[in-house]
Amino acid sequence: MTSKIQWLSKEITHHLQHYEQLSEEIELFLAFNSLSPLEKQARTDVISNIRKAVPSGIVYSYGSFPANLSLFFSDIDIGVENFNLRRIEPLLQFFAKTSYIQAKVPILQCVDRNTFLEFDVSNGGPEVQNDIQDCHNLQEKEKQILLLIKIFLKNRQLHKPHTGGCSSRILIELVLAFFKFKKDEIAKQNSGQVLLNFFEFYGTKFNSNDMEINNQKIQRRKVYSGNQLSIIIDGKDIGGPVYNYVLIRRAFELAWLTLQRKRKENDNIILSRVFFVEDLSIRNQIYNYYGVINSNCQNARDSEELSNFDIDEVQEV
Repeated sequence: MTSKIQWLSKEITHHLQHYEQLSEEIELFLAFNSLSPLEKQARTDVISNIRKAVPSGIVYSYGSFPANLSLFFSDIDIGVENFNLRRIEPLLQFFAKTSYIQAKVPILQCVDRNTFLEFDVSNGGPEVQNDIQDCHNLQEKEKQILLLIKIFLKNRQLHKPHTGGCSSRILIELVLAFFKFKKDEIAKQNSGQVLLNFFEFYGTKFNSNDMEINNQKIQRRKVYSGNQLSIIIDGKDIGGPVYNYVLIRRAFELAWLTLQRKRKENDNIILSRVFFVEDLSIRNQIYNYYGVINSNCQNARDSEELSNFDIDEVQEV
């Protein structure tokens, strides 16, 4: 039943053609998953608290949040220069739970005690700020597909680099290469068609054993490195960590097959076949902490915008 689907803020027009309805659903789904002004403020406050805790360090946010690509469940990537992580950890424990992760690039995995927001702190250096430079110039369709696939991978726990998943950086390269490779075809398609096109291409056509992405250009592999996925940027292959790409490819293929299936009377919402809403506890906690009554997340989001309305324009209920 459509009434049980959380992200449906209005009735879907079921007389639409398959891809037209899917496009309408995509708009509603992304609107539900996007950050509200209050959720943006909560993230800004977390960054501010880190700056106060480490006043002698250079603190900056990088990744999805500054690029306006965060979703309500997204964590925050924080870089700190001129300060050792081991020294930072006790300073953050006043407002966050922390865990030191020893890796190639060590990080502090943290959870804000007030909002439950997760954030990672590293000494990655200023080069990490350039990782998503391309995202600031994304076209609307590119941004939609990027956000949708982020949710899709998160739903299946295939988004974590340390478990062989697809990081945001890798995903950006996949999306941008796809849009360049299919430029003429995509120009004539709506967002529903583009999503199916993406799943079909990376699920059935892009053979990562024979093909690579080189500076966002899809081409035949020149040298087989042993990586399941080869993504070359300025001569460096960054695809190695995605050692579960076979699972990702299978998930894309299954999504392509599932989403193109014709609608039935008891299966009339297309997107919900393969996408679902992540745990809302972080969203609820943010609204609770900031004093916004949140019996329903969408109502709370709407209440933030109430102050923008001209009361004289509201004549009838």
